[in-house]
Amino acid sequence: QTGPMGLLTPARIVQDEGVVDAARFFWNVLTQPRIRQRLLPIRRMFTQYKQDLGYILQLAERQD
Repeated sequence: QTGPMGLLTPARIVQDEGVVDAARFFWNVLTQPRIRQRLLPIRRMFTQYKQDLGYILQLAERQD
């Protein structure tokens, strides 16, 4: 499976983490400047290069 990179988008954070953990994540970003300073440049980079970034999902199953 392949698709566009959704990392650090609000909808993807909620989908990955759940509502409670996503709310904690957003609260931390809003209230802690050090976290925000590290996170926002990464998010800007993902947004700037969204046409060039994506994901590839590969799944393997171990046979016992």
